[in-house]
Amino acid sequence: MRLVKSEINSTHVLKLAMLGAGAFLFLVPSVKAVELTNRAPKENLALSHSIQLAQNTKFFLCPQGKERILAIETINYKLNICGFEGIPSHYAAVAKNKRQGGITLPLKNYDEQGFRYVAVNGDTTYTLTEKQLTISRGKKVIAREKVIAHD
Repeated sequence: MRLVKSEINSTHVLKLAMLGAGAFLFLVPSVKAVELTNRAPKENLALSHSIQLAQNTKFFLCPQGKERILAIETINYKLNICGFEGIPSHYAAVAKNKRQGGITLPLKNYDEQGFRYVAVNGDTTYTLTEKQLTISRGKKVIAREKVIAHD
């Protein structure tokens, strides 16, 4: 009877770690599926719609510690309404052309029933409704864009 000499080398450790990580990633979607099936049908539909939008657009612009309440897209911008525990507090936007930087501003006011969010940066006002984003400087409208997707 021959004894097998056990050797641990970095290749074996790396393979074992990759196997463990793969198993973990494989199981994570299963956990989400159970979570979705325990919800009411109407809630499932709304949640699946927002998940679909998030997966299609793949953007999260909210400041650290804030959650995305809404994801909105216009022709030229990706926007998030951010907050905490469902209460809106910030407007975050980035240009799709990637030549311009993003902006994150506290909301000046909002009306969730009327789907209207207003943020101000100096003399520039960003007004977001369900149908359009309007950017004004003073009393002059400098941009108006139709909303093409939102959750």
